[in-house]
Amino acid sequence: EMKVILTGVAAQSVEISTTSTEVRTTTTDVTISWEFAQGGIQVVDDEKIPDGGDYDENTTLTLTMVQSTGKSNIPLYVGFVNCNKVLNTYDEASSLQLRLTNTNLPSAADPDITFHYDADINLCSQLVITLDVGTVADVPWALGTQDQVNNITISIAGDEWQQNGSIEIIEVDGVVQGLQWTFIPQGADVVLAARKTMLINLENIITSHPTGEANLYLNYQYVPGYKDGQFVCQIEKAPLTFDNKVRVGMRENLSGLLNVKDGISIHEDGKLRFDTGTYSQMIDLYSENNGIGIQSNTVYFRSGTNFAWYQGGSPTGGEIDPGDGGTVFMVLKNGNLGIGTTAPSDKLHVNGRIKDKTGYVIPVGTIVPYG
Repeated sequence: EMKVILTGVAAQSVEISTTSTEVRTTTTDVTISWEFAQGGIQVVDDEKIPDGGDYDENTTLTLTMVQSTGKSNIPLYVGFVNCNKVLNTYDEASSLQLRLTNTNLPSAADPDITFHYDADINLCSQLVITLDVGTVADVPWALGTQDQVNNITISIAGDEWQQNGSIEIIEVDGVVQGLQWTFIPQGADVVLAARKTMLINLENIITSHPTGEANLYLNYQYVPGYKDGQFVCQIEKAPLTFDNKVRVGMRENLSGLLNVKDGISIHEDGKLRFDTGTYSQMIDLYSENNGIGIQSNTVYFRSGTNFAWYQGGSPTGGEIDPGDGGTVFMVLKNGNLGIGTTAPSDKLHVNGRIKDKTGYVIPVGTIVPYG
């Protein structure tokens, strides 16, 4: 095997403006040929010679043209809206919005950024998004596995852009390293005016990769007046995310500011404190009529109707129902306390005998005077 390295390869570029009729080429073919003098080569393995006894005298390579003329720095701010976090727990689906903003001032000499449209889609300006993929063991820094990332939906808000073809697989030495989405203008030039924004939506992001950062690569190509370039934005995988709310292990849109899946664990020496600065109900259970609160020298437990003490069983929707296998020990219902009964009919209603330290309070057979 012999490697031939070509250095200093360049192509003449053509600057394309929004009114230009010149044709720009995005690829070019390069033919490499060689000849060996008779007897000047020794065949080591004749099985590698093609049928007919001859070897190929040339090969053609297709090279991709990269635009290297124009301004080096495109005036774009690229970053995520709200936050860059996605959940990596319980197969929860996350979403992100990537924001591209033209940072030019309206008073600049050439304030707009124009993404060129051409009937030949190969000549259009392009926005290319690439995400790393791989297994947890081999590529823990990736956003997810190939299947997980392949299920992500990426789109540009509005109707000015279209995806050019299907998702492209990026391979290195036969190993899939990333997936790539390419977008081009749809039917006309897309003009991003000074201080204006465009949004790229990423939906259905599911990953179980370790907590940490993954890269999103945004390449811009063939933008009139600018060299081709790339932005790298980091996506953080974590069990906690926040946008307008803080979410731990879940994306469900609950009403609370802090939403937690699978509960909260506190160290055995830890304390959970509620310091509101006023007398109030600090824990609401299901509704404002059920909860735990505090007032002067008093901790209270509030219930709309009943309190109950159960042993065993499982939660159920029935009133004073301990669930399958459960036993009702005591209930407080409408101001009546019942022991061994679920329907106390007086202030203290005991279904059974009452004992003190000497035995039954009123032994059977006792003659009780009454008036």
